[in-house]
Amino acid sequence: MELKPKRTEAERLSYGIHRKGLRDRKMRLSLNVARRFFGLQDMLGFDKASNTVEWLLNQAKAEINRLAKEKKK
Repeated sequence: MELKPKRTEAERLSYGIHRKGLRDRKMRLSLNVARRFFGLQDMLGFDKASNTVEWLLNQAKAEINRLAKEKKK
């Protein structure tokens, strides 16, 4: 029986090619954040975490733009 070498942290979090194209890095969430995030995902009825992240970014768009303008000053 052959043992597979352990993968390093960088290898586990690196990009991978999948049949739908390049896959983004994974995020690690604290337990409290994960509970809130996946609770929100369930409330919204999304099946993919990326949809939830996109929804959150859209909701925060005005604040993100304000911060970006502030940063340019």
